[in-house]
Amino acid sequence: MAEDGETFTIGASDAAVTFFGLDNLGLGEVSIDPPAPRNFSPNMIKAFTSNNVGERTKAQRSRRPYTTYRKGGKNSNVQTSYSAPISANTRDALRTLFKKAHNAVKNKLGNYGYTKFVPEHYPIVLASIPDAAPAP
Repeated sequence: MAEDGETFTIGASDAAVTFFGLDNLGLGEVSIDPPAPRNFSPNMIKAFTSNNVGERTKAQRSRRPYTTYRKGGKNSNVQTSYSAPISANTRDALRTLFKKAHNAVKNKLGNYGYTKFVPEHYPIVLASIPDAAPAP
């Protein structure tokens, strides 16, 4: 949704694209589009998966007990979070695409998992206006 239909080449992890599904993200094929401007961040969809049952554990330094719902347990190598860019031409289309992506993965999230949307950040650069008269 950048200015006037601009397109940029941005990266997405294979794991996230597989998790959400390429059709649910509205992304195009890799092309010769220019890279994104400096400090630009695209619309993102993030998902966090969980176990259905909590695991009691203790914090390493304070030894304080707490319950974690992290998929695979505290020290496992199981991927629990996914983030991928999501793109559409209008806000309504973006909302529809997010709902479609959420519905595609909601069965994989577990009881305590969730998805969230992070809006794009498109930096606007304002040119400085010189002073009318130089300072003495």
